[in-house]
Amino acid sequence: MATKIYFFNNTPNDKDWALVYAMAETGEVLAHHVCSHIGYMFHDLYGRYPAREAEWNAKFPEGFEIVMLENGKVAPPEVYAKNQQLRKMAEATTT
Repeated sequence: MATKIYFFNNTPNDKDWALVYAMAETGEVLAHHVCSHIGYMFHDLYGRYPAREAEWNAKFPEGFEIVMLENGKVAPPEVYAKNQQLRKMAEATTT
């Protein structure tokens, strides 16, 4: 089954400068970027980086599906919870 990779805007504005993320359903942040406009989100996270397709195919051998979330939607709560678990594990290993 393909892994979902959520592309979303983490700022309250869908029109101007925006901090965007590519987050796998595992909770791992795969990419982030500051976009001058939300309309460039796909291009800025994936389209202009041809190596990302190969990198993500290697990381997710079962395939991946990009899910574009717009209009203020963010990664699902269970994905965010996994992200926070990863953060806590990383903090524990650096202290």
